[in-house]
Amino acid sequence: MRKILLAIVLLCASVWTGLIHAADVVYLLNGSIIRGTIIEMNKGRDIKIETADGSIFVYQMSEVDHIDVDHNSMRTVDDEPQSASNYLKRGFRGIADVGLHIGMDNVEDNYMFSAAFTAGYQLSRMVMVGGGVAPTLWREPVPLDCYWYDEDYHHFHRDIDRKNHFVLPIYAAVRLDFVNHKISPFVDLRVGCNVIDSHCGIYAYMGAGIRIKRVSLSTGWSYHGYNTDWYNDMSYISLRAGFEF
Repeated sequence: MRKILLAIVLLCASVWTGLIHAADVVYLLNGSIIRGTIIEMNKGRDIKIETADGSIFVYQMSEVDHIDVDHNSMRTVDDEPQSASNYLKRGFRGIADVGLHIGMDNVEDNYMFSAAFTAGYQLSRMVMVGGGVAPTLWREPVPLDCYWYDEDYHHFHRDIDRKNHFVLPIYAAVRLDFVNHKISPFVDLRVGCNVIDSHCGIYAYMGAGIRIKRVSLSTGWSYHGYNTDWYNDMSYISLRAGFEF
């Protein structure tokens, strides 16, 4: 399990590193791709971009197919051409996903199924904030120390009556998208309350994945606080598939 957690941390770190070093990209109609920092853009006329070696290029907007702007940069660009990528615009954004969650603790048959619904506001091409709910079906797992051996019948018995529970995480969410294009890696963070049988525990999720247009695939780590008679908290490896609207 430590290797899985390490892989998730490295994945999130690589996405964050890429986010920090993102650059403006100008795609020309002739197939050329220019990466650098846009220093001037006049809508409908021309665009000026400075590359990493200090060279400055000027292109007419009639030569440009589309543009990806690094919205993580501290400088601003007054205007973007209508042909620029526009998969993520300011305004309402909704995300629905289904998930399989596999337990990491020292118990048997520890897994859950969920359907999450997140609604929020796209503050910029990179950042969305909001909240949501994730109705989840959870069956109590089997602690390894609950078995006892019947010497008369030479058989192991479980001293536990497993129950099915409806769990309802309610959370605040932050979504960070790498680039504003049809294919983009992202980081997903959720924190809130895990409601189960009139009890409320801590809920947290941290994951990373890739978005292809409106479809997303991701993996991550989730924490569920239960506060039941048998379990106080559990950690899970989460696999999610989502759709945006």
